[in-house]
Amino acid sequence: MSNTDQDRAVSSGSWTGVATSIVTNLIPLPFLYFAYALPPDGPWDHDAIDVDRMASWAAIWASLIIAVPQVVLVMVRQLRWPWLLVPLLLLVLAAGRYAWVRAAFGH
Repeated sequence: MSNTDQDRAVSSGSWTGVATSIVTNLIPLPFLYFAYALPPDGPWDHDAIDVDRMASWAAIWASLIIAVPQVVLVMVRQLRWPWLLVPLLLLVLAAGRYAWVRAAFGH
């Protein structure tokens, strides 16, 4: 394979790599939905606070776990590096929600 063919393959990514990335990026979304969709009514709403914290932690771990196959796909040149921004964004959203709940409600 010539350099031009390799550059074209890397720039477009493989369909397998893209499909894997899209499917794995969907994994943290339900956790993020529950973390953001169920806001606590106040410091007395321990159940909602606990759901927020657990959903945020699950989204954090899911984001970290999905980053691993994407890093591998970037290393073997099946994906380009911007695909790594999606798990990073999901991680930032989940960590931000966890930090906000912890700061606002002290749990």
